[in-house]
Amino acid sequence: VGGTDATLDLREETCRTTITDNRIKDCCEVYAGAAAIWIGQSSYNRVAHNEVLGLCQWAVSAGWTWGYMPPQNARNNVIEYNHVHDIPDSALKTHGSIYLIGIQPMSSVNHNLIHDIGGEGSGIVLDNSAVGITVEHNLVYNVEKDCLLFNYNDIGNIIQNNIFAMGGRSVMNRSGDSGRLDQTGVFY
Repeated sequence: VGGTDATLDLREETCRTTITDNRIKDCCEVYAGAAAIWIGQSSYNRVAHNEVLGLCQWAVSAGWTWGYMPPQNARNNVIEYNHVHDIPDSALKTHGSIYLIGIQPMSSVNHNLIHDIGGEGSGIVLDNSAVGITVEHNLVYNVEKDCLLFNYNDIGNIIQNNIFAMGGRSVMNRSGDSGRLDQTGVFY
């Protein structure tokens, strides 16, 4: 959904797309680095009630801009009630089951079930400058790397009421940033 270039003219933005009730399996069989569901420079989208399994680089990927500038057109996206599971190792290694990058105000990741992720993959990844995102009421367990991974410049996010368990490296990993991280939930 959307493209890779941000636009200042909102009439040119692809937005308000709903992707629901799909079963997506082995999306990397043709393109090694494919995401099952990809949202680039696009806002007000809803990804819900999908099942994703098999070979994937990412189950759901949202955002496209590394860093704070230029501003991207990804905001107010909702990723909820998805079931991501049984993702093995892939040619490029699984990066993250649900992956967000860049500033995405009012976006949320909630009520997702993520488990049995291999390929050096993590459950939920907030990558470079992922800001303004709420992550709550998710269950993530039995992942090869981290249940929740923060990677550089991730501030202003709300992480609450999640259950993270049995991360191969950790249940929560903060890479590259220092400072305080406030969260509530169950970590095992």
